[in-house]
Amino acid sequence: MATVVHDGVECEVVDEETHYDKRMLRIEGPDRRGWVFDTDVEEVA
Repeated sequence: MATVVHDGVECEVVDEETHYDKRMLRIEGPDRRGWVFDTDVEEVA
């Protein structure tokens, strides 16, 4: 899937769901693992 940046840390998106019309991404990276809103991350081209 995609690579995103969460608080300056690059993470891999491993799952995606929609909750109450909001897109949520499950990310895994260094010291990061869990669900975040897509508005809390930046996509890496």
